[in-house]
Amino acid sequence: MGGDESLQRANLKEGTSSEEQNETIECKEGVAPVPLKERQFLEDQRTSRKMMMGSVDYKAVRQQKKIECRKYAEEIRKNEATVVQKQNSVLGLKKISKTVIFLLMSSETINKMKIPVLAEILDRYAISDRAGAAIASAVLQDYGLVSDRSSENVIDRHKIRKARQKNRNNLQTVSNSILKRGLYFDGRKYKTLTYSENRKRMVTEEHVVLIEEPDSKYIGHISPKSGSALSILNAITEFFEKQSNALDCLEVIGCDGTNTNIGNKNGVITKLERNLKRPLQWFVCMLHANELPLRHLLQHLDGETTGPRAFGGSIGKSLSSCEKLPIVEFSKINGELPVISEAELSTDQKVQNTFLRWFNLPEDLKCLVHKVINRNRYFGHPENVLLCMLFDERLHIRRLAYLKIMKARASEAPENEIRYFSIPSFNFDAKDYYELVDWQNVVWSEPPITTKLTKEDLEEVVQYPESSAISYVRNYPCHSQAVERAVKCGNRGSCYCLWLRKKRRGNSK
Repeated sequence: MGGDESLQRANLKEGTSSEEQNETIECKEGVAPVPLKERQFLEDQRTSRKMMMGSVDYKAVRQQKKIECRKYAEEIRKNEATVVQKQNSVLGLKKISKTVIFLLMSSETINKMKIPVLAEILDRYAISDRAGAAIASAVLQDYGLVSDRSSENVIDRHKIRKARQKNRNNLQTVSNSILKRGLYFDGRKYKTLTYSENRKRMVTEEHVVLIEEPDSKYIGHISPKSGSALSILNAITEFFEKQSNALDCLEVIGCDGTNTNIGNKNGVITKLERNLKRPLQWFVCMLHANELPLRHLLQHLDGETTGPRAFGGSIGKSLSSCEKLPIVEFSKINGELPVISEAELSTDQKVQNTFLRWFNLPEDLKCLVHKVINRNRYFGHPENVLLCMLFDERLHIRRLAYLKIMKARASEAPENEIRYFSIPSFNFDAKDYYELVDWQNVVWSEPPITTKLTKEDLEEVVQYPESSAISYVRNYPCHSQAVERAVKCGNRGSCYCLWLRKKRRGNSK
């Protein structure tokens, strides 16, 4: 077949679908655009002419005929004619497609009502499309909106599936348009149902959940190739590449205290700061750090555990039947304990508050606990301490924080250089939290959250912290519980898929 016919076919615009017309290249005025999928053939015919026309593409022909039938049916629908006139016009035509007849006959009974609320509720309670359609149609039947003579309001599973997908796309679009200020993340490895080579397989994958703070809004989850810091960073960066301005306002990053996340040389946060070319406020989970002293103390006293629920030492083995053991005599330890409301403590903190008092421990155990705290003292970094001092109830503490921030600004590093996140040693003899840092022998930097504030704004924060420009900082959590809940939900969904697969396999046998 000659090149002239191919050029004529490529220049035809009315024979292409609406999607193909959108994907066209720019051309001069008065010249019909060429679809992208035909551009390569057209260029070949105008140059080397190595390509040639093949056999008929039946799939494309069927799709083209379907589009033409829908266009024709839509034109007839726009006319103000009755159903009888439509039927007569169809029967009078020759070589008309059955699709046109079906579309015309069903145009009066198509249910075009939108059901976004129903789709949202079904997603919230994890109800399937088929069950949701049955429930919705039954309710409409009870209210008399659906009967044997009137079935145009019936809701089928296909309509529910489309409404669900539309809701999810809308929510994702709204979420993507919002600039993120705080990003918390955490991950876990668990078995996931995947499809490869037309087969279902269970593989162990790393899943990382992304949460926006404050307000703990779920952003999404990613599946990095491995659990390394570089893989997690690449997955996060790729996730936000579709949102060009999503990380422009990012100022807070939160996670647990694993070395992969918080390594000061090759951790995820450090690498993210290098990519953004600016420092971030580190909020490392304090609840994780609070569990580590108790864990290391029990390992020192009782030895390593033999499993997730089994102890290897005599103390741990006795816990299973501790209520049956006799009460022994003991000497009371005198001391003044701080009054702490148990409503503000987690379960692990309540255990520590009930059974352990660090200042009553022997010196060797005190040294053990202090080493663990020193390794996980991220909450005592000068940037976090200064931020807490800015919102202290005492005015002189807020003024002291203001002076230290202004001093840090006077000796700030060059713009292209990002500060090295190093944690100074704690002063365990401190009487107040701001004395944990030895300010005389430590070089501190300004908290990244306050870098955008002017001197006048900082003075306003000191005088009126509740109504200042950064009053929202108090809403950032110092823990990652919301991320842990999201990780648990993802693990539960993966386990459900595994259970469902095993159940179906058992029934087939």
